[in-house]
Formats: sequence, C-alpha cells, structure tokens
Amino acid sequence: RVRQRRGLSGSALVRYILATLRKLLLMPQDPPSGLKARRHLGPSSSRVVAWNTLPGVSVADLKQVGAQLGGASVNDLLCSALSSALRSYCQSSLLPRDRPRGDPTAAVWVSCAPLKHMYASFDEVPLVWGCGSLGVVYIPLPVGTRYGDVSPGETLHILRQRTSSPALELEAFGAHL
Repeated sequence: RVRQRRGLSGSALVRYILATLRKLLLMPQDPPSGLKARRHLGPSSSRVVAWNTLPGVSVADLKQVGAQLGGASVNDLLCSALSSALRSYCQSSLLPRDRPRGDPTAAVWVSCAPLKHMYASFDEVPLVWGCGSLGVVYIPLPVGTRYGDVSPGETLHILRQRTSSPALELEAFGAHL
C-alpha cells in the first residue's frame, strides 16, 4: 500500500524499510531532562495523566484549521501545540540544567486509513474506535534549548518537515501489522 500511494520504486521501498528498522532498533534514549521521570517506569508502574479539552472545538474543527494551514493533520496541530507548551514550561519553570538539550521523542498514534479519509466528514467515514487502522510513529518534538523563541507557526513547519518522510509511513504500518 505504501509503495502504491507514494509511487516508490522497489529499491526505494527497501531503503525506507531498512532505514525504519535501523531507527526503531537503534533509537537512543532521550537525554535526561526535567521532562522525564527521575526513575525508570516499568510497564506496571503508576503514572499520572493530565487531560484537557477545548470546549466547543471538535475534531472536525481541527481538520478544517489544518486544511486552512496547508494540509496540516490533526496530529501536526496537536504535536505543535504540545511542543510549544512544553517549550514554554521548560523556559519558565525549569532550571537551565534541567531543560532538554535535545529533542524529546513523542510516540504518536496515527491513522493508517487511506488519505482520502483525512478530510472526509464523519457522515462519509464514521469515527470508529479501536486499533483496526492505527499505527505509531516516533517524532522528535522541537522543545530543546535551541528552539527558545520559535513561534507556533514555525513549530508547525518544523514538525511538518519531520513528519513528511515516507519512512514514517512505513514505521506506522510496521506497528500496525
């Protein structure tokens, strides 16, 4: 499916598969920072989760904003907002020694559904919960100290550059299988 959608040659597809395997198998740990737990969290360790909603804003609204911003996905918008919020938190609340020097990695659930469904209304393609068409990609978030005064628009641009690689699509399909 990836080869058909991207028009990749067989050799290009093999290169992307090898690059994806190398990335997943040799991915380094994020550097220590004030954003990480001070001790290793195992699979059954307790965690704290914070959740927030935007009253009056729906997924359809976010899709519309993304379309107006040149085809940004809902994940692009959410990762951009998260990056900007984390960067602001680091600058205002963490000591310089605790601020991330590199870019923390986010695991982002993505849809492996056909691209034609991206901006379709829920009347055409109903929202279905479950893992039937989900994959995961690992994206470095532009949060580190070198992004000190980057605007939200620039953050979105940086993330869109990072998420436009065909290798990420293979990564998501690999997690989906």
